Amino acid sequence: MQLRRRELIIAGVGAFAGMLGFQMKGRSTHASSGTGSMINWKQPRKINLEEAAKLSYDGYKDRGLGCCHGTFKGLVAPAINEMGAPYNTFPIEIMRAGKSGVADSGSLCGALLGAAYAFHLFFEAKTADDMQKELHRWYEQSMLPQYVPAVSHFKDYKVPQTKAILPECHASIDTWIKATGFTKETDERRERCGRLTADVTLKAATIWNAQLEGRSFAATPLSDNQMYCGKCHVKGIAPAKTDPGYNDGRYIREVGTNMSCPSCHPGRKKNHPKSMAINIKK
Repeated sequence: MQLRRRELIIAGVGAFAGMLGFQMKGRSTHASSGTGSMINWKQPRKINLEEAAKLSYDGYKDRGLGCCHGTFKGLVAPAINEMGAPYNTFPIEIMRAGKSGVADSGSLCGALLGAAYAFHLFFEAKTADDMQKELHRWYEQSMLPQYVPAVSHFKDYKVPQTKAILPECHASIDTWIKATGFTKETDERRERCGRLTADVTLKAATIWNAQLEGRSFAATPLSDNQMYCGKCHVKGIAPAKTDPGYNDGRYIREVGTNMSCPSCHPGRKKNHPKSMAINIKK
């Protein structure tokens, strides 16, 4: 009996290792098929926008899996179904982890996270990063939601639109709540997020198709706030030193961000730190 139990344990560990090998072995470009051969994930296909939007809207509501699942499903499901085995065995439901800003933590909007995973699954890293940066800028500056589903309990309800300013779940929802008066735990708010999930999918799919066809996707410029703060803090915008007449020309501190700064940082007019060396006490 002990030997049989040990054999079962070994077999279970082997099966789990095989599954991990299929999903994660090597770079994201390839994974083991379980037969010793390698499969290539970098096979993006053109996305049907209408189909993707519906899949993502329904995917948001499906078993409460949420926004990350919805966007990922809308972008990826048609492709992997067409590609067949072993691609179509990818467990899309794991994207529930990104729900409501990752396990309801309110951080990065799950719809954006789902798009990021889809981009990186099918495109090379640098390309996927550029696609995601554009998606973030669009999300921050657009009045959303815009998508109207063909079938919904709220079909005749005009969901109020707001501008998120930041790509974060809590900021996006809080802005909408303050503008509408609805609370977070209402069907109206859930409908808003379902439609926003479809909006993100539509934009992501538009960027995806443009990249696939070798066309330049329309780049959303940095906001005025991003440019204002970026002159001193963002690599690629700021000079090597600040203007000699500003903070004595001291070296700037580069900040890795693609977000709107003043939403969380009040700026020079209120509690803005002076440009000087920072002494860290040990």
